[in-house]
Amino acid sequence: MYIKVEDIVNDVIIEEGKNSENDFLRYFKLALNGLKELHFDVGGGIRTVELTVSSDTLTIDLPSDYVKYTKIGVYGNDGDVHPLGLRNDKSLISTAANSTTVSDDELHPTYFEYVQEFGLGGGNNTNGYYKVDAENNTIQFTSDLSGKKIILEYISSSLIHPSEGKVVIHESSAEALRSYIYWKSIQRKRNVNPNDKLSARNEYYNNKRLARARMLSFTKQEALQTTRKAFKQSPKM
Repeated sequence: MYIKVEDIVNDVIIEEGKNSENDFLRYFKLALNGLKELHFDVGGGIRTVELTVSSDTLTIDLPSDYVKYTKIGVYGNDGDVHPLGLRNDKSLISTAANSTTVSDDELHPTYFEYVQEFGLGGGNNTNGYYKVDAENNTIQFTSDLSGKKIILEYISSSLIHPSEGKVVIHESSAEALRSYIYWKSIQRKRNVNPNDKLSARNEYYNNKRLARARMLSFTKQEALQTTRKAFKQSPKM
């Protein structure tokens, strides 16, 4: 499922008829830059950690390699991760100006609190709420999550795979990385035809789009599950 980046670099070097150590170091540096871009735009640098909300501050510290979260939730009795609600309008923790921590939709009242319509939910998240405090490198939570375990899924800036212990890339993005290395290796060379540079650039972006489609593709079972989750009871006509 994963391919070592150094193997991809060696493949590109062999294809171009190069074999020096300087060539390897230069191409490996290009590969690391391409890997970062693919992690952010395509995926593959996702990590999951379990953290405990501090009972004193109602916060958790973000991991040192944190870039952006993809999911924040808690384990349910069914074993699934149930997402928390996002609240950006007000602070969720007690301060001199806000001595009471609130834990429901008074932070940001929803339309459904004022009206009731058949087939529509109430808009409340019974699991609790969070707010990312990027300035202090923490995530704030409502008081009902004090001392509880939080599941944080996030994009990591680290290029070393946690279980492999090496710099690797998912095989679905390998061809995109090869294209990136080749494109960047000729991008600033004056003796390379501009049309060849443009062709290399286009090949990279085409391969990146293909890699993204592969990473985001649904299986039939996943599609059916999503459809069932989105279905809500409605009046019979």
